[in-house]
Amino acid sequence: MAGDTGQTRANSGVIIEEFEFYEVQILDSYGLAGDDHECGSIYGKAAPKVHLCGPPLVWQSYDITYRGPRFDPSGNLVAKARITVDHNGKVIHEDLELPFSERAVTARRQRPDSRTPGRITLQHHGDPVEFRNIWIVALDVQTR
Repeated sequence: MAGDTGQTRANSGVIIEEFEFYEVQILDSYGLAGDDHECGSIYGKAAPKVHLCGPPLVWQSYDITYRGPRFDPSGNLVAKARITVDHNGKVIHEDLELPFSERAVTARRQRPDSRTPGRITLQHHGDPVEFRNIWIVALDVQTR
């Protein structure tokens, strides 16, 4: 992929959906600045504190701790989602509060069964990407 640039360099991500869309970006952005659309970012929302993308063809590691948003019995948002991301052994997002729009609150109230809260997907844009050693551990399970 030496000739590829931008979002065509092994573009992928770990996506968490909570009536909002959060993506921990996986992208070969080795040697770039580490913006909010590059490796380790919360795509479009937060750049990593430190840009730690390794060189091409070197395995990257991500440990993601996510806490979903909390709602009261009436469906009002009482706490936004939070995320901590460790990339290649260093914390790049620490207990970061994630945005939760009024549009998402309204959609959750009006159609609570339209989405599965906490759904996790691995994104694929057709670029060559491989995953291994994927673990999902539920630390704080709450009925919503």
